[in-house]
Amino acid sequence: MKINLLFVLFTFLSVSAFGQFEFNQTEFDTPFDPKNTYDIKTDLVVKNISDESADFIWNVEVVEMSEGWNFYVCDLNKCYGPGFDAVDEDAKNVLEVDEEGTLNFHLQPNASAGAATFLFHITESTDPTNIIQTITFVYNTPVNVSEEDIAKINIFPNPVDNFFQLENPNNVVSSIHIFDILGKKALEFDAKGETSFDVSTLQSGRYFARIFDKDGKSLKVVRLIKS
Repeated sequence: MKINLLFVLFTFLSVSAFGQFEFNQTEFDTPFDPKNTYDIKTDLVVKNISDESADFIWNVEVVEMSEGWNFYVCDLNKCYGPGFDAVDEDAKNVLEVDEEGTLNFHLQPNASAGAATFLFHITESTDPTNIIQTITFVYNTPVNVSEEDIAKINIFPNPVDNFFQLENPNNVVSSIHIFDILGKKALEFDAKGETSFDVSTLQSGRYFARIFDKDGKSLKVVRLIKS
């Protein structure tokens, strides 16, 4: 079974920091039923809003991905093989003035439960270290916790200085894992009966807090900013 998640909006939601491109969305959070699900396609629409031709390249950072899962990307030029995570200037994507195009990010969960988080970096073609926009793709399979309880799970304050609080309805959260943007686990907390968590040892920057239930199933991913 294929799940096609098309997020084409009449009004684009995000403008890149460089003012060249608009994106239909910069954060995709996709829960899905793993039964008979082998490919999930998410459409990222990019529009050139500058007054001249503009180009970009891309790379993928895997923050985490369940064993047996894979991903692949179809950009404006072609589809690449599973696990292919970057293109260089020779394969740059070009958009003319006011032109828009659609990139497809595919997750292949192979009908198995799990979770994954990816950072899809759109960068300058001549300098891959210069990030124009980062798109976040998060995938989760269902758990035995109500959608209402999951929606109420929250971390605050965010940005956080030294401690954050956890809003944990009905005590459904069992643990919290903090990952940096390269996918390395930075901290891990036992959340049973706890509401305050010390992150003073973290360097300033962006992190992801993945929140788990008592069965070790991922409930939610929260983007965390350490001030």
